[in-house]
Amino acid sequence: MIEILEQGRNTTTIGIGNKRIYFSYKTPIAFYTPSGGYVVRQNDWGVTTGKHLNAIDGGNKAARVSGEVFEGLLNSEFNQ
Repeated sequence: MIEILEQGRNTTTIGIGNKRIYFSYKTPIAFYTPSGGYVVRQNDWGVTTGKHLNAIDGGNKAARVSGEVFEGLLNSEFNQ
């Protein structure tokens, strides 16, 4: 089942079964899978997206991955 969750201003989550993709504006910034947990992209944008990221990972910037790594992992996980 697919569900769309409006979570606040300019932030949306799409649920696909037990997986989640988190968006800031229209850009995917994090995802969750039961097998891998949360994968959060580093902030390449600005303050608002930074707030969205912090809401997801509690501000754990050291665990965030580069845009290139994030996009590869996201595509791998959701294009199976």
